[in-house]
Amino acid sequence: MRAKREIVGALDLGSSSVALVIAEVSREDVTVLGTGIAPCEGLSNGRVISINDTAAAITAARVEAEHMSGCELSEVYVSFSGRDITGMNNRGLIYHRKCAQVSRGDLESAIENAIHVRLDEGVVLNVVPRQYILDRHEGIKDPVGMSGVQLEAEVHMTIADRAALDTIERCVLKASLKVRDFVVAPLASSLAVLREDERKMGVIMLDLGTGTSNIQIWQHGRLEWTGVIDMGTDLITTAISRSLRTPVSCAEDIRLRFGAACLADDDVNQPIPVACVGGRGPAQISRRMLVENIIQPTVVDWLTTIASRLQTVIDFNDMTAGIVLTGAAALLPGIELVSNGVFNLNTRLGAPESVGGINSRVEQNPMMSPAWGTVIYRSMLPSGDAVQPMTPRSAREMPGGGFGGLISRAINFLF
Repeated sequence: MRAKREIVGALDLGSSSVALVIAEVSREDVTVLGTGIAPCEGLSNGRVISINDTAAAITAARVEAEHMSGCELSEVYVSFSGRDITGMNNRGLIYHRKCAQVSRGDLESAIENAIHVRLDEGVVLNVVPRQYILDRHEGIKDPVGMSGVQLEAEVHMTIADRAALDTIERCVLKASLKVRDFVVAPLASSLAVLREDERKMGVIMLDLGTGTSNIQIWQHGRLEWTGVIDMGTDLITTAISRSLRTPVSCAEDIRLRFGAACLADDDVNQPIPVACVGGRGPAQISRRMLVENIIQPTVVDWLTTIASRLQTVIDFNDMTAGIVLTGAAALLPGIELVSNGVFNLNTRLGAPESVGGINSRVEQNPMMSPAWGTVIYRSMLPSGDAVQPMTPRSAREMPGGGFGGLISRAINFLF
């Protein structure tokens, strides 16, 4: 019997562009059918600043992806970022009056109880199981079929601002699409670039985008922490613009053409033309001065800010697998060497791998990590008999899910 296949649209709202991937998903594989990318002036630091501009960019990306794939979308899974995205670890439990076998229904009920927490303005979006605890025995991955009285589900919940989600839905609706579900960009990027052994050993995923830095920490195969910092490659563009007194558009072009986090080639004295403002003629700067005096210090400050934040959360000595770096900054030559120095951890560059179908824009492109991770997220969602105890859940699609902001119907332990 042929596996059921589904056409999925995955829309990533970045700070400077939107990307749409149309893929065919089944239990066995995922195949890219089409992609669309469009610049967007309606987003800043992961937040919508213009509904019309954002909707226009979504429409442009949709037209391109649909033309390439020959498919027509009606709904999309949306990946997004922003400073309001946070993570929370929580436990939910259920009791049996006497010893009984754990069913899949028991497992799902324990997870549902874990996500029922009181939130003021936040909304629980994605739920990633961390472990199950049966009669105080921890570290269980699949309790179904085991016998016990008390089952606890320990989960990591990603939380976002309700108002931001409402605004995104309006943008998507204005582009003649509906939001099927949301995926926070840090989780999507982790699914796209992290390997199983890295998640077990302890790893920091850094998706350094144009306007935000998305972060997740994994250890022992469990998602430990999620966060977003309002810093991105725009910092570098701004530093170039201010230092050289050149328009932002010219500074961005200089960053893309000549930028590096540190110099690793012989062409250090290459002259770089710099457009000046106020009618003055063009100036020149050497690549050495550009990198060593402007870009490298900016990158070091950026990564140091992230490191300072993470040092309040984890011990870097526990991150045996080091750092996986993806996003726009991963395209900056030498950034892994700077990261090694700032964090004192080994860094590798991460990007989507083993992408089937029309993959030219997705394969090995770190800027497509959130969009590709959103497709992977959809492929992992439980459906019918395919429920897997450790796969992510959508709080939105669970009974009385995260959009309710309720208190647990059972006993919860918040930590």
